[in-house]
Amino acid sequence: MSHCANDNPRSDLDHAATDHPQLHQLPFSAQLLVWGMRSWVTALKTEQSFDALTGDGFAQFDLGSAGRSLDEVFQILAVAASRPIDIRCVKCRNLSEDERLLLDVTAAGQADSHHLVYAGLSELLPPAAVRNAFPSVVSLAKLLGHAGLHLTVPPRADSSASPGAAAAGAAHRASLLQRAAQRLPAHDMPALMH
Repeated sequence: MSHCANDNPRSDLDHAATDHPQLHQLPFSAQLLVWGMRSWVTALKTEQSFDALTGDGFAQFDLGSAGRSLDEVFQILAVAASRPIDIRCVKCRNLSEDERLLLDVTAAGQADSHHLVYAGLSELLPPAAVRNAFPSVVSLAKLLGHAGLHLTVPPRADSSASPGAAAAGAAHRASLLQRAAQRLPAHDMPALMH
């Protein structure tokens, strides 16, 4: 059995991507959420209980409801994902683009940017599953926010040397959430909030 929860093929280039922050560079709230995501996938792969594997980690911070919301989101992702999702192993120092997307989606939920939540989830799920996952993501975001755990993901580093190269690489460096939002006109989002 593999020691990594992620069975997706990866290249050294993807795994050591420099335009993503490393886990230790993220604020505690983002580190906690990434740890929860990675622990959920590990629990699935090892056929253990999410709560048992995390030692009730969310409950220790009085965030049991947030842990349940994360569990709901990942149950939907596990059965309905429209493509393989890159969630790294718990010990990995690098953040994947999909982990960043999920952080950005949750941050958008905290900011009441529901169109961004919908757009981000649409990168991972078909429309019916997005509608199912949406309330759980918003709930997770609000529960974390009410606990003072606000998500702010650092911007991608700009390693370009010249302004021309910076402009040419801007589309590549745009987050998956930004690219998804550009593809999803506001009128395509169904009314998900009452």
